[in-house]
Order: sequence, then C-alpha cells, then structure tokens
Amino acid sequence: MNNPIIQRELIGTLRQPRAMIFMVTALAALGALVVLRWPSDGLVGAAEDGGVDQAGEVLRVFAYGMMVAVMLLVPAFPASSIVKERQKGTLALLLNSPLTPLTIYVGKLVAALGFVLLMLVATLPLAAACHAMGGVSGANLLSLYGVLAVAAVQYATLALWVSSRATSIDAAMRITYAGVLLLGIVALAPQQFIGNLVGAGTAGALEWISSLSPLPGVTYVLGLDLGAAAAIAEIDVRQFLLLGGLSSALFAGLTIQRLGQRMLDAPRPHGRVTDERSNTEKALRRIMYLWFFDPARRAELIGPLTNPVMVKEFRARRFGRSGWIMRLIALCLIVSLALMLLATVIAGQQVEAEYRGIEQQGAITVLLQVALIVLLTPTLASGLISTERETGGWQLLQVTPMSPLRIVVGKLLSVALILALVLLATLPGYIVLIAADLDQALRVMDVIVTLVLTALLSLMLSATVSSLFSRTAVSTTISYALLVSICLVPMLVWLAEDAPFTRATVESVLRYNPLAAALNVINARQFADYDLVPFNWNFMLVASAGLCLILIVQTWRLTRPR
Repeated sequence: MNNPIIQRELIGTLRQPRAMIFMVTALAALGALVVLRWPSDGLVGAAEDGGVDQAGEVLRVFAYGMMVAVMLLVPAFPASSIVKERQKGTLALLLNSPLTPLTIYVGKLVAALGFVLLMLVATLPLAAACHAMGGVSGANLLSLYGVLAVAAVQYATLALWVSSRATSIDAAMRITYAGVLLLGIVALAPQQFIGNLVGAGTAGALEWISSLSPLPGVTYVLGLDLGAAAAIAEIDVRQFLLLGGLSSALFAGLTIQRLGQRMLDAPRPHGRVTDERSNTEKALRRIMYLWFFDPARRAELIGPLTNPVMVKEFRARRFGRSGWIMRLIALCLIVSLALMLLATVIAGQQVEAEYRGIEQQGAITVLLQVALIVLLTPTLASGLISTERETGGWQLLQVTPMSPLRIVVGKLLSVALILALVLLATLPGYIVLIAADLDQALRVMDVIVTLVLTALLSLMLSATVSSLFSRTAVSTTISYALLVSICLVPMLVWLAEDAPFTRATVESVLRYNPLAAALNVINARQFADYDLVPFNWNFMLVASAGLCLILIVQTWRLTRPR
C-alpha cells in the first residue's frame, strides 16, 4: 500500500456511489440465485445414478452468476482509469513524477483488482452456504475462485490497455466491453458449432481458442456435464489458466510500454494529399470507398423535408462518415460470404449425417449479426442524449423550434440507418444459404424479422438509457451491461439444462432472449426443439414500444425550460 496510485485509485473508487451500487446489485443477484435453488424442505438430496445433487446445483448456479458478475463489473473501472487522467490533464503530471511506468501500472492494476477482491470476499458467505449443504468440497471452491481471479486479471489488464490507447472515456468503455464479449463469448462459437465438422488438427486449434473464455474453466472445475454444450465442457481448466495468464502478461506489457514520455509526445501523422498519390493508390482508394461517396456532398444545404438532427448526427459522428460506413459494410459482406463459402466446403465433407454444415454456418452468421448489433448499437446510441447534455449541445437544441418528437426521431434515424446497412451487408450470406437449400427460405425470413426486432430493441434500450443519464461513460456502461445480460444470462441457464434447470424452465427463460430466438428459427442444432417464436417477437415489440414511450417523455422533460 506504499504505492500512492493504489491509495488514490482504490479509495477514490470505493468512495464513488456507483461502486456501492455495483457491489450491492451483484451480491443481491447472487444471493437470489442461491435462495432460489435452496431446498424448500431443508433436506439436501443426494445424486442418483451419477446425477447432480442439490448442493452441486446451488454451487453451479452461484458459479455462473459469479462469472457473469466478473465479466460485467471488472472492466468498468480500469477502462476509464488512464483515459480519465488524460482528459483531466493529470497524466502529464503523473508521467513526470518520480514513479516509473511499472509502478504506475501496478498501482492502477492493483487498485482496479482491489474492488474485485472486495466483491469476491463479500461472496464468501454465499460460498460457505453452498459448502454447508454438503457434497461441495473446499477444493472445488478454491479452484472456482482461482478461475474467477484469473478472469478478473485478464479483463482488468485488457481494460487498462484499451484505456491507454483510447481518447475518450465512452470509447474506452465501448472497446473494452467489445473485447470482453469477444474473449468471453464469441471465442466459444467456433468450437461449439463447427467443432464436430472439422479435422482433429483444426478442432484442437478451436479448443484452444475456446480456452480464452472462463466458461470452459468453470464447467471443468465444477465437473458439469453439459448436454447442450458438451464440447466446451471437456476443455481442461489448465488451458484457460495458461492462456489467461499469457494474455494478461501481453496486455500488461503493451500498456507499460505506452506509459512513458513518448505517450504524450507522439506526433500526429502528416498525412498525404490525394493528388500526390500514385495512380495505383488512387485506383485502390476509388475501389475501396466507391466513387459515388463524395465527401464534397457534405457541403450541400439540408433539404426542407430532411430532419436536421439526423444530418447533424451523421456529420458529427465518425461512423456517420461514408468512409467508415463503407469499411464496416465491406467487412460484414466479406465475413458473411466467407462463412457461407466455408459452409459449402464443410457440407461436402460431412462426417455424420446429423450434422449439416450449411445450417451450422447459418447459425454462425446469426451469431455474427447479433454480436454486431450488441457491439455497435450502444456505440452509436448510448450517447445520443447524454453526450449533448455533457458537452452543452442540449441547450442549443432547446432553443430551436424543433419539437421533442422530431429531435428523438432524428437521433434514432441516424442510428437505425447505419444498423440497417450493416444488416443488409450480411444478407448475401443468407442468399447463398437459400441457394444451397431452398427449404431455408422461410427460416431466413423469420431470422431477418428476429434480427430487425433485436436491432430495434437494442436501439431503444440504448437511447432510453442515454436519456436517463447525463454522462456518456455511465450510459454506455449501463447499455452494454443490460444488452449483454439480456443475451448472455439466459444462455447460462441454457448451458445448465438438466443440471440443474429443467427443460421447461430453460425454455421459459430463452423466450426472452433475442439470440436464442434467432438460433431457434434458423434451426440451429442445439435450439431447434424449443418453442420461442412468436412469443419472443411479441416481447421485443412490447418492450421497444415501452422504451420508446419513456424516451419521448424523458426528452420532453429535458426540453422544458429550467
């Protein structure tokens, strides 16, 4: 504790109201999970025929809840640690102090992990309750906390690295949660969906990729036999400990390397005038950005029927620029077609008749689109209102003759159009899917409806959260936490089907999950037998309408004179 960074950062974090809110919310949720699985008659049932006893059921629900809490809460504080110093102007003072870059980094890392350590210590009574039921050894609990500790270090080092390179707090939050989602969830997709369709060498590589996520480590420690996801349950926990340690060391090394005088003295790129480039470079730029996206068109006047708020959002936002939009669309198009090309190759090399490469690749395309929606929507929509209030732009909107409804519509359209273009860029993959199997046409239509409703729900949720908070970083964090919870928490219940949750319980929970509904209508192997649609569509429509009403009312309240 002699490190002044630890004292300042840790005490400052614990004094923030959101730290207490995060900890109390996490403990309340974990306590509710344990209480819900606690035996009502006071007797603990033993395992029968190799099944799962009640003590094991309580521990497993508690373990999954702890893992979700680590993924959602750990990155929140270190992601803003270094970039906040830059914005306040104290980073130069810190780097010119007698402290070395290593000392600065260790102080910030320990301060970030100190909050996590307090949260883990606060959960010990819940773990003791699981142990008191019997059937749960102390070794299992120690191994579980070891996996969670490695995951916490991995996500904290990732957040600090992103914070050292980001230029704003909200950008650091967005990129950090995108990295957590990539390491914790997306890394599991290849092994789960195509692990049975590829050779032994490729399957081994996919297994190591899945080991980047703490989920296989938790399931291995608990000895859980996942019927729905048996492939990831067989991964050794040592693989996660190894990869988690190596990735943490890599992120730490990159961050320490940036913490120096060169971090502040880095020159801006000189750039090159387009006319000075060679003819080959000019041709490549025309192909990349397409000739009809002319930046000079930004100088045109806003039409009388055009929403000026929408135009303002497009011109002020990086993702509103034509160059970035074309890059994003081109990337989605290439990935979508590449997945379907891989599907046709795998379909011709099927090992078992029950596995259909085309359908599995359709499921991966769905995962890609939902991941894009979850990652991209808060990036665009979580600052629609909060950024205006934080930068003082909201006062300018108040003095305009525009109504609150027109302001809301303009801001929502600026995000909805980009989301629509991204979703359209992935549709060629479905065209290939229909060409390979005409019976997939109706399923593809249902998938498109599900994805559109998912994008609508994500947009309305992020925009509503943005209207409720005056800080963009806070609204971004809460938007990501809510969207990830909606898409992730039901999946954890699905992974524990029959151990301990019944099929009826799992189906009831999955009905509220947009990702599960999309996989269900595409007839993914693990979700084909559930009945999720049209209940899920109705839920997303009603929820979106309710959020829209809250957004309009809150915007009207903010536009009133004060």
